[in-house]
Amino acid sequence: MWCDAYIGKPWAPVPDPPRSFSCGELVRHLFRERLGIDMPAILANAGVLRECIADIATPARYGLAPLPAGASPQEFDVAYMVQATRQNHVGLAVDSPDGLLILHCVQGAGVVLNSPAELLGVGFRRIDWCRHHLLGGESCPV
Repeated sequence: MWCDAYIGKPWAPVPDPPRSFSCGELVRHLFRERLGIDMPAILANAGVLRECIADIATPARYGLAPLPAGASPQEFDVAYMVQATRQNHVGLAVDSPDGLLILHCVQGAGVVLNSPAELLGVGFRRIDWCRHHLLGGESCPV
């Protein structure tokens, strides 16, 4: 799978793609490298969680719109993971032989690939899906 080249890359509070990533910078880097879509820079230091969450928790700033209720996520949709009451982690959908997985970068573990069920099982309450407006599709409002 194309994402294998990223798995194991380290997390860094001030990332240096493609050598290291934060969760938001991983998504931003993959959009640029895989899709040719430039997103605004992540302005926060990922080591200051409050700053990082405030920056990435505005999907419209990155050209993303929530999928409507009942729409199925697809490869390159963005997964906003909610742990308590607000979005606090982000990853990217990847098609695999085992179904849709989420590629994300975690402090202490680096870039990893998990199923949505695994992420829900380790404490995320829900996953909110967004799609970039340039990826379009009838299921995603612009």
